Amino acid sequence: MPTRPLQSKSVLLVDADLADREALRICFADLGLDLIETDCVEKALDLVRECQPALVLSELRLPDASGFSLVRQLRADGMPNSLPVVLISGWATETDRILAFEAGADDFVAKPFYPRELSSRIQAVLRRCRSTEHLPPIDGAELVDPLEIRFDAHEVRVGDRAVGLTPREFALLLALVRRRGRVLNRRDLIAQAWGGADPPHARSVDAHVKSLRRKLGLPRDAIETVRGLGYRFTENVVLPDGSGSDL
Repeated sequence: MPTRPLQSKSVLLVDADLADREALRICFADLGLDLIETDCVEKALDLVRECQPALVLSELRLPDASGFSLVRQLRADGMPNSLPVVLISGWATETDRILAFEAGADDFVAKPFYPRELSSRIQAVLRRCRSTEHLPPIDGAELVDPLEIRFDAHEVRVGDRAVGLTPREFALLLALVRRRGRVLNRRDLIAQAWGGADPPHARSVDAHVKSLRRKLGLPRDAIETVRGLGYRFTENVVLPDGSGSDL
């Protein structure tokens, strides 16, 4: 499916509460973005395919499913993995935030919020996605059987399977691979994958790394946790059959 999320001038708002939707219209009035509105996950998925919005902003609690479910389905095979998604909710526990990032959300905004705060967060997410799309490419591909990272195409494959990574997950993987063998602390990863704007809590980095590992499958052990320091992309991966593969 072709996607043009960053060229689009529309934001898809998914919220069943009419009062909240009215308040959110005000937030977007000064951003030069058209607001497309719906109230459930099923309609939202259809509108993403039809309208190709620049961003999806979704309430966590929806009539037919949760915002977590919406994010997971948007990240599934065949959906636009480059599409940024922001979740909003009155539920704002640490667990909710971690679940949001593990599902593939780009940001999580707790209610109540100031309109200018939300506008700033939305713009920051769009800037980060643009920055990720235009990272200088590395020629060719990095290989570690069965993992292949095609930098110029922003594509990751495990064997014959394409891995659907969000822009930030790809940026994290790119940062680690470019400095393979070296330990990057959370501050380093935030600077490179979040672009230095609106830095998240350190736990958000951990949640994104956890999600990245889960999606990679067998090669996940290439991303090592260096306790007390950060993360490192190893230069040698030991696969389940005991064989090693140099990067």
